Amino acid sequence: MNKEIAFCGLVCTDCPIYIATATQDEEKKEQLAREYSTETCTFEKEDMVCYGCHSQDEAMKHSKMCGDCEIRNCKKTAKIDTCASCEAYPCAHIERFVPADGENRKRLEKIRIDQYWKIFLEAKNVDAETTYLEAFHFEMTEYLANYLLDLVLRGQKKATASSLKSWEVEGTMPKEGDYSIVTDWAGKPRCVIQTKKITVLPFNEIDFALCSKEGEDDSLESWREGHRAFFTAEGKEELDYTFTEDMMVVFEEFEVVYQ
Repeated sequence: MNKEIAFCGLVCTDCPIYIATATQDEEKKEQLAREYSTETCTFEKEDMVCYGCHSQDEAMKHSKMCGDCEIRNCKKTAKIDTCASCEAYPCAHIERFVPADGENRKRLEKIRIDQYWKIFLEAKNVDAETTYLEAFHFEMTEYLANYLLDLVLRGQKKATASSLKSWEVEGTMPKEGDYSIVTDWAGKPRCVIQTKKITVLPFNEIDFALCSKEGEDDSLESWREGHRAFFTAEGKEELDYTFTEDMMVVFEEFEVVYQ
């Protein structure tokens, strides 16, 4: 069975209501109606009808389960396959019904990234089999993530520094020619960058001629102060390492190739 993705990112074809409908399992429908009923909302067997989020079957229109879904009934869904394609994403409906850390939201985010990548490949006439290394945002706070993104989009920031430890965890080091997608803090893809040069060296051996390519600081000391703070936080909060002055840093120089 081919997977069908609902507007909200749910896999329709994995849903027990969809399966019970497809197999005409009336006993299962009765069971599901009891399981989904609450003190304030009671479902009947007739409500357990679903042919997939994109279906216009009349029986679904009268179902309190799928027929009354606010996301499915949004007027914008008439023109899109999933909410990931909507200009209003993530809207109030998504924020209310699709948890930010849930699998359905992650699926929508992946769809949005992949759609952007496909647009890039076609716009730049790049081989359709080409893949991207990663989709990411800078830094660990919304303000800094969006601030650094703006520097990139304005052509001021042409490099980034990361801990070698982070790439050991990821498993794949960037190399010259790799593509990556840069997003804002909310996960919206904003540009594609291509790696031009990789330099791996100790933190305390990075000089201002190199770090100035990041476009963030007016002095070496300012750069060191900011990156000490970042690497210390990353080590404590995410990757379980201790920052040292001689820790290895991956310095990546890149070019914006699409925005």
